[in-house]
Amino acid sequence: MFLPVEDEVGEVVSKLVDESNPFYDMIIDIMHTFNNLDDKGQEIICNFTSDLVDRMAKRNKQDN
Repeated sequence: MFLPVEDEVGEVVSKLVDESNPFYDMIIDIMHTFNNLDDKGQEIICNFTSDLVDRMAKRNKQDN
């Protein structure tokens, strides 16, 4: 049985938060670093991420 997306995300986040591990620590560090950027820096990161996701999706379509 599949969970609704909201429930699935909540479950994954809950597991991550409840268990301290290197991956959790890295995510927290990324969030703090992003939060400390000025608006322009955050915009650049968001644009970069969006472009990266688009390229990955295009490559995935080409591979299939």
